[in-house]
Amino acid sequence: MLGEEGYLIKIIPNTDYLREIRELMGVKEYKNTETVNLIKENCTIIERVRVNKTYELDEYLWRIF
Repeated sequence: MLGEEGYLIKIIPNTDYLREIRELMGVKEYKNTETVNLIKENCTIIERVRVNKTYELDEYLWRIF
């Protein structure tokens, strides 16, 4: 439950989220359109912040992924 004066902080991955890994694994493209639209329709957006960070996936991390 979220009261009238409450704030919802929602983290929605961008369409490029894990793109390289999805391509290597043959997984379909990620789309966030439905989630973004649902938030827009039901909430007043106070602030939207785009955050991008790239990490190198070494062999160890690749094996355990």
